Order: sequence, then C-alpha cells, then structure tokens
Amino acid sequence: MREMATIVEPKPIVHRADRPSSALGRGFRVVLVDEELPFPANSGKRIRTLNLMTRLARQHHLTLVCHRNADPTEAQQGAEYLADNGIASVVADRTAPSKSGLPFVARLGANLLSTLPYSVASHTSWELKQALRYVASRSPVDLWQCEGTTNAEMLRFVSGPRIVHTQNVEASIWQRYFENERNTLRRWYIKHQWNKFQRFERRVLGDADRVIAVSEQDARVFRNDYGVRRVDVVENGVDTAYFRPPGDNGRQPNRLLFLGSLDWRPNRDGVDQLLRSPGMGRCGATGNRRPQPFGCAPREDRHTAWRGTPRGRRRRPALPCLGRAARCAAARGRRLADQNPRGPRQRPAGHFNPYWR
Repeated sequence: MREMATIVEPKPIVHRADRPSSALGRGFRVVLVDEELPFPANSGKRIRTLNLMTRLARQHHLTLVCHRNADPTEAQQGAEYLADNGIASVVADRTAPSKSGLPFVARLGANLLSTLPYSVASHTSWELKQALRYVASRSPVDLWQCEGTTNAEMLRFVSGPRIVHTQNVEASIWQRYFENERNTLRRWYIKHQWNKFQRFERRVLGDADRVIAVSEQDARVFRNDYGVRRVDVVENGVDTAYFRPPGDNGRQPNRLLFLGSLDWRPNRDGVDQLLRSPGMGRCGATGNRRPQPFGCAPREDRHTAWRGTPRGRRRRPALPCLGRAARCAAARGRRLADQNPRGPRQRPAGHFNPYWR
C-alpha cells in the first residue's frame, strides 16, 4: 500500500491542557476525505479545514485521506504539520489533473460520456479508492466525513456513517454560469455540467447520513430542491481578533483589497465585477479608489492583464501569488513556536493562527 500512498502516523500530543478530561482515552475514529492536504493555509477552504481538524484532533482520532498536493514540498510539510497535531494522513500518489492545455480540453470532451460532472470525475481515482479501503481495513471507522461535495463520490466505496460537509450548492453555481455565458458552445457545455451536478448532488446528499451546510440558504436548497432532510448548518466563522490590523499605521482609506483564491472561478468573476464597478473610478476625498486583487494560484492570463472594461481595454496590475508568502508565514510561525517557553503546542486562548505549531 505504501507504494500507492504516503502514510504518515500522528505523533504523540504532549500538551493536553485544553482537552476535556472526560475525552482522555476515548474519542471517535474519524476519517476525513479531501482533495489534498490543507497546507499551507492560503485559501479559505484550507484555513477552515485545517483549523477544524486540529481542534477535533484534541478529542478524537483523525485520519485524512486525500490526493497528493501538486507541490511536493507542500505535501511533505502538510503531512508533517498534521502529524505534529496528532492527525494521521494517507496521501494517494496522484495529483489533480491540470486545468490548462490540450489534455485538459480532451478531458472535458471525454467527460461528455460520463454521468459525473467533470470536477467530480477529476477527483475520483483508483488510487484514492485503494487508500480508503486500506484505512478501513486497519481498524473500525466510526465516521466518514467528506470535505466538499466534489469528493463525495468516493464515499460509495466505504461502509459506515457518512457526513458530507458542503461548501456550496454546486448546481447553483453552474446555473449562474449558464445564465451569464454568451458563447453558444460554452453555454451548451455548461448546461450539461449544471444538469449533471443537480443529479449528482441529489444522489450523494440523499445517501449521506448527515449533510452539513455553511448557510441556512444552502440548507433550504438541499431540503426543498433535493429532498434532503438530514441537514444541519455550521456557519463559517472568523477570528476577528487574529485578523484585525495592528492599529491604523499605514492605513490607506481609498485602497480596497480583494483577498481570495483566484483559481476558483466565482472569485475571479467577483474580481472582474469589482474592477468594472463605476465606483472604482470615482474620486474620493483623497483620490481615486484603488482595488488590489491578491490571491493564490491566479490564472496565467491574470498575471499580465485583466479583460477590458466598458471603458475600453486597458492593462491592470499583475496579481501577486500567495503561495510563497504563505510558506514564509508558516516558517516564521514555526520559529516563533519553537522559541515559545510554554512549549510548541500551547498558544494564547482564542488564537487562530493556522501556522502555529
């Protein structure tokens, strides 16, 4: 099995002061299924998944099963970080297919013959299936939790209680793509993906023992449109104390920062609308508003210029990428933790830094 996947066992957790005494020696065996290791925490999904896992690991036995990150350094550091926090990982020796080039176009065409949406098919693999079976054979699993609807197809190959933790109503996103697309061929293809996602979500969410939605609006769609009754809402939270800027030094009132994962189309569309907004060209009390998109893994064409606006085609600033910045922040967090006299695993109450070890 180790030839098909990288298996990293959790390290003993020494500091258990924040763990309830009633949970010592107990806890559920939970297996989480995700698309990749959520490290470094340079996107909203990774930040949420990583912090949920590290907190759950204080009371339960967690194992993450996923595909390998495209960056080998990320994969190694991610597995080590999880092990330091008491989380085992089984990483299938396969990365997600590229979203560019002729092979990508060929895969999109081949997906017309599949009953699965493309993003689901691209996250479904024989390697991940074998990794799940390996984990199931080692010891009984109390709960299988799938992070994201696109990974839920893999739960067909396991038995036991299953939870699907959704981030969006995927069919609704594709519906909006369809309604706003003007190219006839793309519109036809997007409609196929929209219909596939409707059937897929209705099936996998209906088969799950519990569905977790991030908003009451999503939960209503699951209940009313898909007939899913076992739905709970766990809203996303933000640690405002951690993200609050330290004072007003250097504050630029007319500069608007858009921070998000630019490898996800809804975020890119949001940036496009932001840059086209008439308010971006109006003069404020001290000058024009200046939008600054900033995010991880932007599309290649976003490095050089953005599409034209109603005012005419014009070049805009290249987008910085968060990948290197996140790795630098992670390294700095480790150095600070190693210098902490209270021990590398203790941290201030309420601290939400995903890089603290």
